[in-house]
Amino acid sequence: MQSRAILIADQEEAVRESLQLIMSDEGYRCFSGSSKSEILEILAKEDITVIILDSQLTIKTGLPTIIKERYPKIKIIVISSYAALESIQLVLMDNTDGIILKPLDFDELIDLVNRLTEPASL
Repeated sequence: MQSRAILIADQEEAVRESLQLIMSDEGYRCFSGSSKSEILEILAKEDITVIILDSQLTIKTGLPTIIKERYPKIKIIVISSYAALESIQLVLMDNTDGIILKPLDFDELIDLVNRLTEPASL
């Protein structure tokens, strides 16, 4: 059986805790990190299927490129509070698998994570 583990990567503790609570209720094993080093350390130790990555970490660290080079099967969802132009640019990047705009629609996020963790998409 494939792992149903996700990594929530956001600099804001409240966002990480909220997403961890919601995704745990959906049956996912959740890990969280707030920095590039924490995120890469978790990825080296755990069998992560999906990363929910805040756009600020994406912009500041180049994590999507690093993750896709090291772990090509991991799906990346970017959450962003920025205007549509940045969102479109992030979606068009080869290294992401979806984007959810803030304020977060939890049902939309859960649906996207579930679709990305289905066996056909892995």
